Amino acid sequence: MLNPGTPPQGYDKDEYLSRKYGMPVGMVDRVFERLRTKGEEVGISFKPHGRIVNTLNSHRILELARRRHGREQQDKLMEVLFSRYFEKQEDINKYDVLADAAAEAGMDRAEALAFLESGALKDEVTAECARWAQSVDGVP
Repeated sequence: MLNPGTPPQGYDKDEYLSRKYGMPVGMVDRVFERLRTKGEEVGISFKPHGRIVNTLNSHRILELARRRHGREQQDKLMEVLFSRYFEKQEDINKYDVLADAAAEAGMDRAEALAFLESGALKDEVTAECARWAQSVDGVP
């Protein structure tokens, strides 16, 4: 998680990026133009607006996928989550969105939802993300 302190409701992406990088809110579209163009070249339709959300629950369901079904299943779920967040602007912190994503990736929706509601792996995933955060502070 790049921003583990993000509240559950998240932040408006335009306002957040404006604050973080000190640019007017209206410049966000211009900044994202290159990303949109590059994404289109490889079949990704990035959307610049929406919300920046806390991704703890996304990391939890990804860890469940890896532990129960292996890395291949985890990769499938990651692709679905990327699409839902970057292309469809869905809140990938919400249990129903994550359970639907798990089902789309081939997992059992009811099992995924029960897992999320249980709070399982929250402490383990938080600790693992904290370890990674010591050496990662951004993404390209």
